[in-house]
Formats: sequence, structure tokens, C-alpha cells
Amino acid sequence: YALAGYLGGRTWLLVGLSLAFLAGAAVIALLLRGGLTRGTAANGAPSSLSDSSLKTIAVLPFANVGGDTAIEYFAEGMTDELADALARLPGVRVAARVSAYFFKGKNVEVGEMGRKLRVGTLVQGSIRRESDRVRVTAALVNVADGLTLWWRSYEKKLTDVLTLQNEIAQAIADTLKVALSGGSRALVSSGTRDGEAHDLYLQAMFHERQYTEPEIRKALTLFGRAIAKDPNYAAAWSGVALAWVNLADDWLAPTEAYPKALDAVRKALALDSLNADALGHLAQIELYYQWNFAAADRDVQHAIALDPRNLEAHETYSELLMRAGAFEQALAQDRFALDADPVSPFGAQGLAYDLIVAKRLDSAEVWLKREHDLDPGYSLLPSDLAFLRMAQGRCADALKELEKGSALGARAQSHRAVCEAHLGRAADARRRLSALEAERSQHYVAADRIAVGYAALGDRDAAFKWLDKAYTDRAAGLLSLNRFLWDTIRDDPRFRALEQRIGSARAVR
Repeated sequence: YALAGYLGGRTWLLVGLSLAFLAGAAVIALLLRGGLTRGTAANGAPSSLSDSSLKTIAVLPFANVGGDTAIEYFAEGMTDELADALARLPGVRVAARVSAYFFKGKNVEVGEMGRKLRVGTLVQGSIRRESDRVRVTAALVNVADGLTLWWRSYEKKLTDVLTLQNEIAQAIADTLKVALSGGSRALVSSGTRDGEAHDLYLQAMFHERQYTEPEIRKALTLFGRAIAKDPNYAAAWSGVALAWVNLADDWLAPTEAYPKALDAVRKALALDSLNADALGHLAQIELYYQWNFAAADRDVQHAIALDPRNLEAHETYSELLMRAGAFEQALAQDRFALDADPVSPFGAQGLAYDLIVAKRLDSAEVWLKREHDLDPGYSLLPSDLAFLRMAQGRCADALKELEKGSALGARAQSHRAVCEAHLGRAADARRRLSALEAERSQHYVAADRIAVGYAALGDRDAAFKWLDKAYTDRAAGLLSLNRFLWDTIRDDPRFRALEQRIGSARAVR
């Protein structure tokens, strides 16, 4: 090491090129990314591991060598399952998915990525898939000095992908000197022995995350094909539940989507009662559709206990606590998610929204600025800023945000009607609400989004007519009746009666 330090970077470049020659083109691609050419230890031999920060890890998206977009799902699936496996190591903290993916395709130094993700090590890799074989190169990099603690190249059959993932996870555990609790065991388990079913599941999850109605429906089809291959595949049943939950309220009537989600989640839990994702989806159904707040509290806390990294479960818990009026506890959940996912605009958005509801508008302004700084082009940012301006009583400024092209959809149109009503533009507001009513006759639009516009206009009878429709639909928006948007009709006895019908969540505090 002293000689290497004296000779400088040239020696290490030669070492890197030699290793690349031995391992192949995939290794060259890896070594050229993320500062890995600064220096490497021998294959599998770490440099000093005295710093506990090395056990904080971000698994960066594996590069899809060859650029075949048709297998992008496979690269993402490998990345996600490896991250989940490493998170099971005792004493190891793994950065959340969204933040890790923030750097995908960006030329950012290792040190900067580590600082922003608040981790001491990075897992980087590349994948090339050819027919029924896959070539994977993976490396563990020390953020502090850019040195590679471990790297290796693999070639396996697709049917051996789980074995490959376990080998990588085990090698990283060995490098970090982490002993597996319970002795030697597999860190990665797909829940199925059918390789085709697992591949279909990875494809389905890739489409699910695009979060548009066509993509979610494509995911449903793929989950169905995975289940046809293996009817006992609990994760695929859980995926079906997630798809129906995501379609509910935004694209489908809750009474259509949630019963299908409930059927799927029951099948998932019958196969695997400790599936944290499925328990989290069950809690969503109990909260947003059944309004069974005690059951949602029980199941979401169980999900979090099983998988503390499950940010979706933390988000559900925060929503439940907001409904209960337990703002401090809800904000604590938001801050936990933000700490786990520091580079994601979603975390800043969630905290800002709840701060607005809690009427801490100055703090919300700070976090919306953070949301902008993280992603100035974030599609929901105009609506989020508009919501804050409305809470501040600045409806003219809110309209400027809502009139931006990215602030579309029924929610934005509803808020525009509210702002127009408060600005004395009643005719404009009524035309907008009539357009939403016509849209609802063509496809599902949440009735509470129409009701709130009439509430702003002071048309109480119309507001309660649409609130009654929302109640019949079991619209999740009715959980938000404690928001400032409903202050104009809060003193009406019909409003109090509606809240009583929905039920109180205060017992979950």
C-alpha cells in the first residue's frame, strides 16, 4: 500500500485495466463509473472496516449494459431484491429505493452521492442479459475514499438468479464482517421456485411503479400470469392487492377496486402471514375503504414491526394519525420516511402537506422549497404549492400555480373551483364543477372533489348532496374532513352527522 501510494494513480489504473481484462467488458463498464478507478483492494479483500458508517449502504440501480429497454425491469428487479436482502443484515441500514434511484443516469461523484444519501458505502453494478443467461458485475465502494472494498463478476443461468443474488449479498456481508443471525441462511427468497413466475413478478412490479392507469392494469395482467404459473406465490397476490389499491379513488370507484384488493390480500396472507407488504395493503384497505381505524392501526403497526423500511406502511400510519388528529405523531412518521429517503421529493411533499393540515404554514413553505430543490420538474409541485397558498388565503397566487400545464386532473380542477369561488368568480367555479360532473358521468371522479367546490361557493345543499355520494362511494377523501377546505360548512349539523357516520379514529392515538 505504501508503494502504491508513492507511485500514485498510474499503478492503480494498470491494476484496474488488468482486472477488467480478466473479467470482461462488463467490469470495464463498472470501473468507469462512480470513481472505482481510484483504487481497489484485492478481490474480496476489504480495506479498513473500523468505521461503522460503512454499514450504511445505498444500492444504486444496476446499469443495463447493452441498453435493451425490454429488460430494464430485470435490472431494477435485481437492484431492489439485493437492497431488500442487505436490509436483513443485522446492524446494516440500507437507503430507501427512491433516493437510491435519484442518481440513475447521472454523472455524480461517489462522495457526493454518499453525502446526499447519508451512507458510508455504495453498491454499484452492471447487468447484461442474453437469452437464458445473465452476466452481473457488482462492487462495494467506500464513500470516504472511493476505494472498492469488494467486487466480483458472475455469469449464471436465469434460473439461478436467486442463487446469484444470495452470493452477492453474502459476499457483501462477509466484507462488512456482518454475521448472519440464526446462522447461515438465504438472504434472498422470491417466494416461488418457478423462475418464469419470478420473472413475470419483476415485470409486473416495474410497470406498477409507473403509476398510470394503463401501466397498473398491465401490472395486473403480469401478476395474474405469475399466479397462473404458481398459485401459491404470496408476493404476486400481494402485488395484485397493491394494484387494485392504487387504482381505487384515482381511476376506479372504491366500491369496485377495494373488494378485489381485499380478496387478493387475504390470499397473500393465507400463504404468508408475515408478509409485511400484504399487511400494509390490508391496513390501507381498512383505513381508506372500511374506515375500520382500530384494525388499520393494528395491521399497519404489525407491518412496520416486520419491515421497518416499509415506507408505504409509514405513510399509511401517518394518514391514520392525521385522521385521529394526532399531528405530532403523524409528523414523526413523515420525518422518519424523509430521513430514510432523503433525496426523494415524495418525503418532502408528505411532510409539507401534513404541516399545512396542522396549520404550520411557515414550516410547510420550507419543505416545499426543499421539494422544488430536489426536483424542480416534479409534476405534483404546482398543486402542492397551490394547496399552501390556499391555506394562506392567497387564492390568486394559488390559481397561478394551478393554471400551469402540469397541474391537471380532477384534484387540481377542484382546487381551481375553490379558488375561483373565494375570489368572487362564482360563474367560473360553477362551470368548472359542471365539467367535473360531466366527467364523472364518463368515468370515476371522486364526489368529494365536487362537493368541496360547492362548499366554497356557499351552496350547502349541493355540497352535502355530493358528500352523500362520496359516502356511498366510500371515497377516501372523506378521511380529510378535518382539512381547512371544509371550514365553510363545518358548522352545519349535516357535517357533524357525516363525521359521526364515518367514525372516530381518536382511539389510535
